[in-house]
Amino acid sequence: MYTRNLLIKIILIILLLTGTTFCCSWFLFRELYLYAIIILPLIFIEAGSLIYLLNRTNHKITYFFNSLNNIDTTLRFPENVRGRTLRELHKSLNRVNRIFSEARESIEISEHFYHLLIGHVRTGLLAFNKTGKIEVVNPALEKMFATYNLRNISDFAKVDPRIAMVIQSLEPGKPQILGISIENEINQLLFNKAILHIRDNELSIVSVENIKNELDQKELDSWVRLIRVLNHEIVNAVTPITTLSSTFYNLFHKGGKVSKNNISDEILADTAKALQNIYEHGTGLMNFVNSYRQFTRLPEPSFREIPLREFIRKEFYSIRNYPGGKSVTTNLKMNPEDLTITGDPELLQRVFSNILINAVQAMEKSEKKEIYITAFHNYYNRTIIRITDTGSG
Repeated sequence: MYTRNLLIKIILIILLLTGTTFCCSWFLFRELYLYAIIILPLIFIEAGSLIYLLNRTNHKITYFFNSLNNIDTTLRFPENVRGRTLRELHKSLNRVNRIFSEARESIEISEHFYHLLIGHVRTGLLAFNKTGKIEVVNPALEKMFATYNLRNISDFAKVDPRIAMVIQSLEPGKPQILGISIENEINQLLFNKAILHIRDNELSIVSVENIKNELDQKELDSWVRLIRVLNHEIVNAVTPITTLSSTFYNLFHKGGKVSKNNISDEILADTAKALQNIYEHGTGLMNFVNSYRQFTRLPEPSFREIPLREFIRKEFYSIRNYPGGKSVTTNLKMNPEDLTITGDPELLQRVFSNILINAVQAMEKSEKKEIYITAFHNYYNRTIIRITDTGSG
């Protein structure tokens, strides 16, 4: 609206200035000098009005933009002035100024919100530029490192020189963990980094979390799981030993004394097998426990050829004296009959013993108690051993 009114005024003044100039020239051409002198002041007045109109508008606009450049949004132009054109100009400038003021207020509110948010989170946050100058640091990070007034990355050297090295060597998406002692307490700190480009500036944003409690909880859970595994393995390995020992102890002891009566060759043969089975289970248990003396080292398997039929029959024999094992029917089917596998006999013995004992336990309430083991070569010439039972679960 304002620009249209201003344009109309300029056009009218130009038309008047053109007309008076033409008249003055025509009078001079006709040598009517008196009339020319009378019209000449009008030319100057019209030219001055045009210059004043343009200068006044430019001056107000320049003054307005200077105030915006100085972030002064309190400037207000009076809107009750004379002249429709000037009044429209003041309204337009005030409207633009109000828009800038609202935008600035919105930015300040957002800045205040994010400042409170950064100060409220428990994660340590840090932002620094290419020179290492710290632009933003939240209270959580200062509290985490027990240091304040951080100005540069190098200031972390008074806490631990490794901190600055980790922060500078960080890459986005590749977190690092650093264990440091702060106020006589070991902390496990997780560092993450992101890079933000703002115009020609590059800001590095680093987050720091103390994950000591999480790591301690995971370590505790690992120990609990390890204890459960050890308990399961030891109980399953000791059970055949105790049951075999008890069975053959009762065969040779009658009335609290050693009796040689009714000791047949079959019982002696079974006794020899039982003693061999006890020896193997005991040796396997001892090696298993020794392998966990150094928790971080897994036991190295000792590979050798194992005749599978003989190996499985020994395991079938070992579960006979397990509670409820005598009533279990075992079935073995192999193809080929002389199938052999390569593995560690002690480790495989624990695996088979655990599986068979679990199968016996699963069939406690079953009327039909049978264990089926099938061994064969698959299409890729790999040995498949399938163990099934008639129990629940």
